[in-house]
Amino acid sequence: GAITVRLLQAGQKVFGLEQSADMLARATGNASAAGVRALFVQGDMQRFAPPHKLGFVTCICDGVNYLADPSVLFGAVYAALRPGGIFIFDISSAYKLRTVLGNRTFCEETDDVTYIWRNTLSADAVDMELTLFGKEGERYVRSKETQRQYVHETDALVRALRDTGFSVRVFGEKNSRPAARAERIWFTAEKGTDHGKG
Repeated sequence: GAITVRLLQAGQKVFGLEQSADMLARATGNASAAGVRALFVQGDMQRFAPPHKLGFVTCICDGVNYLADPSVLFGAVYAALRPGGIFIFDISSAYKLRTVLGNRTFCEETDDVTYIWRNTLSADAVDMELTLFGKEGERYVRSKETQRQYVHETDALVRALRDTGFSVRVFGEKNSRPAARAERIWFTAEKGTDHGKG
């Protein structure tokens, strides 16, 4: 809920959408601690249908990387936006997933948590296995989770967005064109008239 909280603090009228009940509870707690009233809704981002048209939609911190086929999300967002509405999202680049993260293991130890993060690269995805040792009192409790992030080429995402009806701009660091080794890539997609899909 960090982005939702910041947008609310900046005076925007927003709500947050999340599939995980645990993450919704954490987001609600974070908003309360920040002193803002936030609306968080449980749901699938690929199927959300707000009761009114929106001015903008964001999907930050690799959300699109968790989808094998983002075109369903793009269609849902297009339908949810009013004409002139903006969709902003970022991805971990194909370079990052294949070269920086793929088939590598990372470890870190702090006073409160230790983790081991093992990655396995396949043709179109990175499977991530995270083992966490979190401090609870005087002992450490082990937990484990797995995630899969899909590799998406920038050009393929641009084509999918344009096929949906969006006009698209792509950015790297500092609003520049993405470098060949950019690890994070940003997209802004604008809905024009209502004559496209959605």
